Amino acid sequence: MSIVNTCEQQQSLDVETIKAALDELYAPSETASVKLMTIHQSKGLEFDTVIMPGLGRGARNDDSPMMHMKEFADQSLLLAPIKSSLDTNEGQTYTYLKFIEAQQNKFETMRLLYVAMTRAKQQLHLLGHVNQNHQVAKKSLLALLMPFYQNVFDQIPASQVPAETSNQAPPLQRLKQIITPSVKEQELGETLEYQQNFERLFKSLLGTLIHQYYEQGLFDPSADNIKARLLEIGTPINEIDQWQVFVLKLLNNTKGDPQFEWLFKDRSSTLVEA
Repeated sequence: MSIVNTCEQQQSLDVETIKAALDELYAPSETASVKLMTIHQSKGLEFDTVIMPGLGRGARNDDSPMMHMKEFADQSLLLAPIKSSLDTNEGQTYTYLKFIEAQQNKFETMRLLYVAMTRAKQQLHLLGHVNQNHQVAKKSLLALLMPFYQNVFDQIPASQVPAETSNQAPPLQRLKQIITPSVKEQELGETLEYQQNFERLFKSLLGTLIHQYYEQGLFDPSADNIKARLLEIGTPINEIDQWQVFVLKLLNNTKGDPQFEWLFKDRSSTLVEA
């Protein structure tokens, strides 16, 4: 579809142009023994050996946007502005939307790591680094792998500071070799990705439910009302109680926000307030 959209934008939407683009997309690989590419470029390809450097580099810290917004499946929109210079803490809605965006970015990073690691058919080499305290940079690909290799790093003795600076490079230390995922492990990864997609969908529906309470001005619903709404969006029976508590807590936090009365007061006019 991306090829069709590109051709349409260039006003060259014909069979010959699309066929040429497809031939170029699936052209045989070059004869070079080593290929350097991004994770996105490697999608759909396979190699005998894959080397992934720089896994310890963390992503830059995103600046807080002027406004967080989230569009839900029913096309409803939830948005919240950044706190003013007079406020001490961020608003509850802004914090909630910020958390959703952070979780979505984490899931996307996990997906990219899975794509990259499964390009290897025989050998996979993961190259990363930690600081002197054996801590990994947050929001890095290596941080997602640390739960499996934290014990290995803990066994590395603390480095001794030499009395004189030495020009000799420290010896390399080879860590435990990672076995290329088998077919069953790849199927397990696909199952995990499905579960993560389901969780994202559920949280999106849950956000829509909270937004509906906001629209209706219903900030103290009954337990039966919340239970019925949760069942409508497919909440497992054994998780109803915990999500009831979550919904009530979020509604109570909203009522306790200093800007609550201004945000939810009845307005008979659509004039913009100063």
